[in-house]
Order: sequence, then structure tokens, then C-alpha cells
Amino acid sequence: AAALNLGVLHQGSDAGGSIRIPCAFTGTFGIKPTFGYVPQWPASSMTILSHLGPMTRTVEDSVLMLQTIAQPDARDGLIGAPRTTPWLHAGADLKGLRIAYSPNFGYVDVDPQVARVVAQAVEGLVQLGAHVEQIDPGFSDPLEVFNTLWFAGAARLAGPLSDAQRQLMDPGLLRIARLGEQISLSDYSAALEARAALVARMAA
Repeated sequence: AAALNLGVLHQGSDAGGSIRIPCAFTGTFGIKPTFGYVPQWPASSMTILSHLGPMTRTVEDSVLMLQTIAQPDARDGLIGAPRTTPWLHAGADLKGLRIAYSPNFGYVDVDPQVARVVAQAVEGLVQLGAHVEQIDPGFSDPLEVFNTLWFAGAARLAGPLSDAQRQLMDPGLLRIARLGEQISLSDYSAALEARAALVARMAA
């Protein structure tokens, strides 16, 4: 809808890329904000994996949208502190801002075209006055942790559906939901703990 200019502002929800991937495929802009940045109600079946964010034709439209929707909402008990500082303004000056940059998180095989574009963006941050330090955050691929939480969420989503309704689901999502039904409470709790450790590592 954004690519076809059917509207100006569009809201998506993103657990594993549902905002970022279609925007990348259509030349539009979308961002998955930090969890708790935008209030969400009712809660997603994907719980803490799913974040609400903008999908627009331009970065500027997404910035304006985020500044509007990132406000307190008592219905979301996990919402963080409201943000008040504008992201972009005329003559942006990033002096004093410290940015940690990892080209591959220490384990990702990045496409050379993507690596070049990201390196150009990082250079742009430097030219705006930011201090950019290249680091390796020091964690391994969290895909197994993500899959545990994602598959369990899919199982919860499909749980109330009848067999006839399940047959109407995307086959890939149905397969994931069935795998999620086999996840034990112990494994799910361990995945939550691993995610909390990753959050703490990234915050540090």
C-alpha cells in the first residue's frame, strides 16, 4: 500500500521481519523500533518478539509517525518511558553522539552490496559529527532462541482454530505452529532467559 501510494502512513507489526522485509522488497521505508517504544494493545501472540512500527514511502514520514505514536498508553503494561527528542531536524548535528557499529555481529555472512551500503551510511554518521566505534558485540547466533519464542507464539495463535480453519493458514506458518506445540515450558522459559541476557548484552 505504501509503495502504491494508497496512503501516507501505514503501521506494521514485526517479530521476525514483517515490517523490514516487505519494505526492503518494495523500496519503501520501515523500522522495527526497540520493544516498548510504541505501545501495543491488545498484545501480540508473539508477545515480546513483536513490535509496532511505521511503513512509509520516506524516512521523514516514518520519523513524524514515530514521534506521534510513541506515547504513553496505560493499556500496555510493558511500554517504556516516552520519547520526546526529535530524531531529525534541519542541519542535524550528531556531535557528542557515540555509536557502536558492527558490520556482521561477529557471525553473519553479509552480502557485499549490503555491506557497502551500510558502510556508506556509517560514514554519513561520521560526517555529521558522531563518534563511531566498530565492535563485535560478542554473542552467537540467537536463531534457536528466536525460533523457540516464535514457534510458541504461532502455536498460541493457531490454538483456538478448528481443523478447517487451520487448513486455510499459510502452510509454513501452520508447520511452525505444530512445532511450537511441542515446546516445553522449561525450554520456553530458558529462551526467555537467553533473550534477557542478550538484551542486557546489547544494552551494555
